[in-house]
Amino acid sequence: PAAATQSLQKQASTSAKDGKRGKGPSIKVVGGTVLYVGDPVWNKEQHKRSAVNVQPFVRGTITAILQGEQASVVLDNSGQTITCHGYELQPANPLGMDSPEHTSLVHLNEPSILSNTQQRFVKDQIYTYVGRILIAVNPFKAISGYGRADLENFTKRGAMGGGVEATPHIFGLSERAYALMRRTGNAQSIVMSGESGAGKTESARYTLLYLSSRAAVSADKEADEYSLRLADKVMVSQAITESFGNAKTVRNNN
Repeated sequence: PAAATQSLQKQASTSAKDGKRGKGPSIKVVGGTVLYVGDPVWNKEQHKRSAVNVQPFVRGTITAILQGEQASVVLDNSGQTITCHGYELQPANPLGMDSPEHTSLVHLNEPSILSNTQQRFVKDQIYTYVGRILIAVNPFKAISGYGRADLENFTKRGAMGGGVEATPHIFGLSERAYALMRRTGNAQSIVMSGESGAGKTESARYTLLYLSSRAAVSADKEADEYSLRLADKVMVSQAITESFGNAKTVRNNN
């Protein structure tokens, strides 16, 4: 199935290069995109799904355009061929394409966003931007990127205008807020939302840690001693505020 899919996609790519793309039968899918034989698509999974392995969309490749605004699609995961209406299909991005910014994807739709997030997640890249919004997926394990060396790298680059705001990381988002505050003189807010267990508290802690360290660098003080002293005060007080806002849930033993 994988070889057949790659062969179809290769044929479609070759046709496009030869200037033949768009002369054959086509189908209009969700979003108004016109697709042809060999184009990758997403189809909403209609079969019963287990709670352990939820996969709301399956990827496939168009193998034939049929009458009645329908198309034959071979599914990547099983090799099964199904017949779909155009309103059941959404365009997919090329295989292996992932981006730290969702809006830079060729096709921006629900399955493409989920796929891009998943591809980054399996590589322990838990952060992805959508414009000014930072999506964070809780890895439920310890990952690199939060050590003292990482913190110092972000703060120093931020102080020198190194463009770390564009880096999809909680430190990068914190730098964006800090830089805007310094540039405009106006207070900034970082809103953290998500379901129970999503990692909001941890994100808040890392944000406060970064901001206290960044303030130390801006004040030309000894970063280690100053930032740790300020961060300790903030972190200790956070336990009090958490006790008012955090309830015990099935995902959080507060």
